[in-house]
Amino acid sequence: MSTPHDGAVIPADPVLDGELLDDDRRARNQPQHHRRAPSWWQRCPHVPAALKSRASAAHAAKYAAVAMVRAPWRFLSASARGTVLAARAWRRWVSVHDYRQAAEQSEKLADKYLEIRELTLLRWRVTGAIVGASTAGMAVADMLYGHLVLWATGIVGAAVLAITGRRKDGIPGRRAALAGPGP
Repeated sequence: MSTPHDGAVIPADPVLDGELLDDDRRARNQPQHHRRAPSWWQRCPHVPAALKSRASAAHAAKYAAVAMVRAPWRFLSASARGTVLAARAWRRWVSVHDYRQAAEQSEKLADKYLEIRELTLLRWRVTGAIVGASTAGMAVADMLYGHLVLWATGIVGAAVLAITGRRKDGIPGRRAALAGPGP
């Protein structure tokens, strides 16, 4: 109880030594966006899983670093495989492989020999014409626009060969860069 200066007694509330606070009470005092952001971030299907926790982010960063180190070698090996695949496909086309196999299976290879030979020579001529025309076109483009044309053609050609020769996930010879699933 307290006494004012005039001597009247006024009742006072009890004085507490300490007070416990609820976490809910503290959360109510904070702005709403601070409370909802982490849960929204965790539940959103558009946010990659690698960005939802520190451990996932660290694994994704390691995976990306290893991928960056391995990328040039993977590109070169995929380009080499693509070159081999393209050469094999071209060779099968020039040698009229499918037509020859059909003639062998029907046991009329001797009858179709001249047709197969003429078609093979025609495809060799087509190949020569394409190589000659593209070489002349590249030479003219190099004279007109400079070496940028050669570089661009080389990069696009290497990328096409690398896409053709890439190893897909799950095939033999493909190894994981790091243990565990990729991000």
